[in-house]
Order: sequence, then structure tokens, then C-alpha cells
Amino acid sequence: MSIVDLSSRWAYVGSLTTPPCTVGVYFQIVDRVLPISEKHYNAYVAHQRQVVQKDYFDAKGTVVQAVDASNSDSNLWKKQSLDVTGNWRITNLIDNHNVRYMKAKVILESSAEVTATSIVLIILVLVLILFAVFLGVRLYFVGKVLEEIENKSAGNRNGNMNHV
Repeated sequence: MSIVDLSSRWAYVGSLTTPPCTVGVYFQIVDRVLPISEKHYNAYVAHQRQVVQKDYFDAKGTVVQAVDASNSDSNLWKKQSLDVTGNWRITNLIDNHNVRYMKAKVILESSAEVTATSIVLIILVLVLILFAVFLGVRLYFVGKVLEEIENKSAGNRNGNMNHV
């Protein structure tokens, strides 16, 4: 069994968020979120904080040209780190990426059903083997009885011929 279930996912064509920011990349985002340890999450966030983003969209969707954070002028935007902006490049505004949700209509048996089916099949095979052994033994003894009958018949014929 795979840890990633691709039967339910979103898919769209977009672009990379890291250089060279290639356009026309086919993305698939799985429906199930996989767990991450706190150690790995903290390492990821620490790495994101080390990279400073100069240009990004503000909450209104306007491209912000950031300046040095040491400048205290309130009219200037300060540089943001990746843990705030979340991207290596200016985030594109949301447009029609033709995002589609895909869900497979595959009905998978539960492990309990598979186990029950396996047990039933094993029992049937064992019954068939026992039946085959029983028939084999039965035929062996029937063959012996027939052989004895033939021997007695042959003996009687030979005995009757001696008396004539």
C-alpha cells in the first residue's frame, strides 16, 4: 500500500515558485495531508526565515517593492522572509488555473473482507483435498476387494476344472 493516495486530488497547470519559475507545470495536490514531525517542521521554518523576499504581494494584491528593514519610515514596506511570504518569487494573483478535483470511483475491499475471503478459500481448498484423499483411499480398497473377488472366482474356476 502506498502512503500517498492519488485517488482523490486537485490538479491544475501552473508555474514553479522557485527559479527558473517554469510555466506550464502540471501540479497534483493530494487530498490527504501527511504528518510531519515537529523537528522537521521547525527546520523548514528556520530555513524559510533565512531567505529574504524583496518583492511580494500585500493583502490587497498590490506588488510591494520592499526596502531595507532598518528604515523606520512608515510609508516604506520592509523586506519579508519566506516564512511570511511563502514563495521564492512574487506570488501571482489568483486567476483561472482550471483547477479540477479528481476522485477515483474505485471500490477497494477492506482488509477484513480480504481476510475473510482468504479464509473461506483456504477452507474450501482443504475440504477438496480431504475429499480427494478420501476418494483415493476408497478406490484403493474397492480395487483390493475387486481383486480378491477375481482371485476367488479364478480359484473356483480352477477348482471346478480339477474335479471334472
